[in-house]
Amino acid sequence: MVKVATSTARLQWLRAQLRDWESEGVVTAEGAATILDRYVAIRRVTLARVVLVLGALFVGVGLIWFVAVNLDRLERLGRLGLMVLLWGGLLVLAEWFAAKRRRIGDPGSPLAGALRLLAAGAFGAVAYQLADVVDPGGRAVWWLGLWAAGALVHGYAASALTPTFLGASVAVAWFFGQAMQARESLLTAATTLLVAGLLATALAVLHAGDRRRGGFTFAWGTVGAAATLGGAFLASIPFDARDRLELSPWVVGGAVVAVAAAVTAAVRGPRERRLDLMAAAGALVLGSGLAAWGADDSYFDGEVSAGGWLRAVVAVAYLLAVAGAVMAVASVHDDLVRTVLATVAILIGMTFQAAAVFAPILSGGLLFIVVGAVLITAGVLADRGRRRLRRRLAPDADHEGRGA
Repeated sequence: MVKVATSTARLQWLRAQLRDWESEGVVTAEGAATILDRYVAIRRVTLARVVLVLGALFVGVGLIWFVAVNLDRLERLGRLGLMVLLWGGLLVLAEWFAAKRRRIGDPGSPLAGALRLLAAGAFGAVAYQLADVVDPGGRAVWWLGLWAAGALVHGYAASALTPTFLGASVAVAWFFGQAMQARESLLTAATTLLVAGLLATALAVLHAGDRRRGGFTFAWGTVGAAATLGGAFLASIPFDARDRLELSPWVVGGAVVAVAAAVTAAVRGPRERRLDLMAAAGALVLGSGLAAWGADDSYFDGEVSAGGWLRAVVAVAYLLAVAGAVMAVASVHDDLVRTVLATVAILIGMTFQAAAVFAPILSGGLLFIVVGAVLITAGVLADRGRRRLRRRLAPDADHEGRGA
């Protein structure tokens, strides 16, 4: 029997439910044991997993760096052949080890994930070297797209999380590089990441409920949240951007694909995931307008007009709203990673705004106090709203959460 990996908390919940069902005669003791035997508990974040993933990332980056600056004694085709052999060997080793771990009932092995990540990283070295063969010394970033495609094919073919995570991240980097090469502007930079965030979020929603690739929802959702938060930060930057109203054609094309994917996800995905799409779509629409608004004042020199102050206040409110929406989505799905990403985005965004805009009238500490007070107030109001809604839907459940 193939084991299914799940979290420790979910397995504990299942054990408790099975005990209740067994006492009520819903399932037999043998049936409960058979159900439990299908699952194995894993912890998503452990010291071993973090160390192994970091090690694989360092080795993968090192391979690309090593190829970029060394091996001058070999011809370009020789270097490409060497990288292909290295990647092929790592790929075979990773899948052999993963198959072995599945056979012994350990599908969530962190070492298998690290080996797969290393193989996907080695394919990046292959893609980079191929670009050097085709266009020596060129500035093209198409090799990032090839790397992303290879990692995603690996991830989907093997139903593996780590190559998919890497492929999704590199795909965003490729899309950003292509868009910026076509048109460098603040509007392009911000909207590119916001479009990528919406598309990745839509893919996460479409994967929700897929028993075989359930982890892909986490991968695409995390990448989508990171891209959305990055785009929101860029949109809030109070700098003038020349040609800010001229969008890259890559952004326009990507937006069409992202909107189509979001509509499809809203129709076919789980209803409880629609909040994810609303948050990403709202960030894109408002962020594009904010980036197009621009800023014509010298903030660091203290020469700020009334319009400049208005834009700065709107930018802070927008950044807080986007980060708050990401936190809300993370809270609904019990996703610690996205919560941390949103928290970091708030800290970085508020620190930047304090230095760039509000320094003449508010100290950095005072700005953080104001922002903190706003967040606490919003949290209290949101919690009261949740309780009122719960009382209307289930009057007997009003006691929920009193011990929190």
